[in-house]
Amino acid sequence: MSIYQKLLKIQENVTLLRKDGTGHGYKYTTADSLFSVIRPVMDEIGLLLFQEILESTSEHVMWKTSRSDKQQTFCSCKFKFTWVDVDTGEKVEHTFHADGFNDWDKAIGSAMTYAERYYILKQFHIPTSELDPDARKEPKEPSFFDKLDKAKDVLGVDKYEAVIKDSGHTSSTLPLDTIGRNALLNALREEAKHD
Repeated sequence: MSIYQKLLKIQENVTLLRKDGTGHGYKYTTADSLFSVIRPVMDEIGLLLFQEILESTSEHVMWKTSRSDKQQTFCSCKFKFTWVDVDTGEKVEHTFHADGFNDWDKAIGSAMTYAERYYILKQFHIPTSELDPDARKEPKEPSFFDKLDKAKDVLGVDKYEAVIKDSGHTSSTLPLDTIGRNALLNALREEAKHD
């Protein structure tokens, strides 16, 4: 499976997350909630994500509250996120910008946490909602890769091998090219018609 197929596998496994955290008058999806869904899939398929600070600027800001003067740090960062396929070493890199505003020693950490959470939410087009995602009643259609993974079981070994051979492959080991994958999916569709 290529690194792009693995990234798609993650996207297919997350359809909705609820906003389970609050702060500064906003509701948001917490990192715990996000990673409790993403991390098991990453571990299963062998993907790592690295975060690197490429550029960083900070500015100390003084402001008045009703009780006293307060000083905090505004930090603006440019990050590089690198996905690494542990099986092949293949990499995919993206840059992402985020800001943090917090006490002196926490501003850069705030920017890093915000960047990581929102990069992943945007990378995989994960919608967030205040509703409970488990309340959605729509059955999940098996993914493309789920169907391919079960093809040998559904078709039987002999028919599976024949479909692979007819598509021009000499071996039934994955990865298959598009023609081989399409041939398997067509055979699965035909098999489903007979059931």
